[in-house]
Amino acid sequence: MYKFALIQYAPKWSLDPASKDETFRAVGSLIREAASNGASVVALPEMWFCPYAVKPMAIYAEEEGGETCRFMSRAAKENGVWLIGGSIAEKDGDRYYNTCFVYGPDGGRIARHRKNHVFGINIPGEMVFSEGRLFTTGEGPTVFETPFGKIGVAICYDVRFRDPVEREALMGAELVVLPASFGFATGKAHWDMLLRSRAVENQIYFAGINGATDPDETVPYRAYGHSAIYDPWGERLAVAGHGEEILYAEIDEGRVREIRERLPVMRDKLRIDRGEYGAPESGE
Repeated sequence: MYKFALIQYAPKWSLDPASKDETFRAVGSLIREAASNGASVVALPEMWFCPYAVKPMAIYAEEEGGETCRFMSRAAKENGVWLIGGSIAEKDGDRYYNTCFVYGPDGGRIARHRKNHVFGINIPGEMVFSEGRLFTTGEGPTVFETPFGKIGVAICYDVRFRDPVEREALMGAELVVLPASFGFATGKAHWDMLLRSRAVENQIYFAGINGATDPDETVPYRAYGHSAIYDPWGERLAVAGHGEEILYAEIDEGRVREIRERLPVMRDKLRIDRGEYGAPESGE
């Protein structure tokens, strides 16, 4: 069993990348607080380092190993935690990706997940937006090994597609972490339902780390907040409000095994994945 911390944070709305220094100080303090409260794994939200909009994401974009990656590496090492770094705008040659970097307690980069599905929405009068104007899609699931077990990563819009999370569960992930920036238009309608669904259908812990709601109602995009984590039975272990806060949950690897023994959904999915198409032994 280990303690997991979700940091719900709202980046400052600015077109000046120099504002990252203020963000690093604020987020660094929150990571230290989470570690001092016993968290072994800490996760940040999507685009925690810059405003969620195409222009600022392009301006703030960095290559791997840039100042934001160096900050996350230091924060992981100084606090002795596994840091799931939400996501940043990564520049790789002439392409941009919405990327989550993961760092171990020694500061080493453990994993990189590039968002599999770029987000687009068209709700006239509420929200019109397309990540595809900037980002290239990533490829495939991302699972990494820790002393506590395997952890998977998806990013925001990925949650609407069952396959990426299911592939990570089939690869052995017992916890899947979803850095996100769900807005109000979709957050109120779908956020909680999607988190719980991915947990239940894959019999895993599933955590959604959303951005906090910016108190300035005039900013172009405001995240919905309400970060939450569900256990493999669909029980909600913790949920945030709109503001900045740290959410904690105990992750019990034995709980995953217990649920899967009671209702062997994942065993039957593995049989199908291996091409064993006979009638499953279990059923309701």
